[in-house]
Amino acid sequence: MSQMSLEKRFGQSAVFVASTLMENGGVPQSATPETLLKEAIHVISCGYEDKSEWGQEIGWIYGSVTEDILTGFKMHARGWRSIYCMPKLAAFKGSAPINLSDRLNQVLRWALGS
Repeated sequence: MSQMSLEKRFGQSAVFVASTLMENGGVPQSATPETLLKEAIHVISCGYEDKSEWGQEIGWIYGSVTEDILTGFKMHARGWRSIYCMPKLAAFKGSAPINLSDRLNQVLRWALGS
């Protein structure tokens, strides 16, 4: 498989693509912690899967206001497993509306599909 077709399938992370070619997964031994951190940040970015096939292949759902629920349900139906992770320190804070007016505005946007 050519490098270009691998990137189309798995995205443009050289470390991620290399890990898909390893027999038991993992990361290349030559990868430094700094490189791995940089690649992890790259792979988790919102636009990483654009112009790649892997999101659809593993079951991501696109074009729905409830894609998170549908994706989770579809992935579990295909045999994937997940865990509930609750770290001692909260990873994300302040991403929800804090008053009723903002909350109602958010619900309205979701209902209208935007």
